[in-house]
Amino acid sequence: MLELGGSSLLRPPICAEFSAKKITKASSVRPLGWRKVFPLKWAEYAGVIGTTSHEPRIDLQPSPAAGPTAMRISGGVARGITLLVPKGDAVRPATDGMRQAVFSSLGSRVSEAWFLDLFAGSGAYGLEAASRGAAGGVFVEQSAKAAACVRANIAAVAKSIGRGTEAFAVVKADARNVPLGGGKVPDLVFIDPPYEIIPEVAPGLFQRLSELLASKPDAVVVFEYPGEIELAPPGWELRKRLGKGARQPTVGFFLRAGPVAAA
Repeated sequence: MLELGGSSLLRPPICAEFSAKKITKASSVRPLGWRKVFPLKWAEYAGVIGTTSHEPRIDLQPSPAAGPTAMRISGGVARGITLLVPKGDAVRPATDGMRQAVFSSLGSRVSEAWFLDLFAGSGAYGLEAASRGAAGGVFVEQSAKAAACVRANIAAVAKSIGRGTEAFAVVKADARNVPLGGGKVPDLVFIDPPYEIIPEVAPGLFQRLSELLASKPDAVVVFEYPGEIELAPPGWELRKRLGKGARQPTVGFFLRAGPVAAA
């Protein structure tokens, strides 16, 4: 594994297996960041606390029977491998169900693909791709704790699929301004930023990706964003969107505008 910004740790103590907490009216803990992202009466929902790459998100679907769960690879050779997230940080990889839907939509595009995972968090999107046959890729994550967990997750998934870690790089940097290019041009780009910064960062990200992906007009950008936001970056076309509903996670599949293959 190419190490950028830190050493590889098999299972660093700053990481912990993801577990979800059930929210009930009787709970004495108020989810951090709720008022920023979801201005609703939190106590009226029995949902699941998760994380985004940097900020908390909440699954608002009522789930009375929900209990502790673990974040795991949802498909491919490494299916069932547990992913680690930073202990004490509000970092939430995409839910298993959402990742399953994303990779079902991507289908054969994943096999032998190179990926770029921006705002990687635990690395769930990129590692799911690796489990399903991707050739390799780069994870970009600003948090040192999260980056250490990505390295640990890479080691676990690589062992499960019977591969080395050399094809995977971890870059500890801010995805908003990290230099892109200089390596393999990705076939897939996964973007899962904190919801509240999306209107600010999305235009610049798509502009930079237009330059990076100029030689691969059929590359797919997989962008997770809440249902109330609409993204229409110049020069790009939204080919498919999974999920719906305000304040609910959705995923858009973007390709460069023009006569390229459908997602």
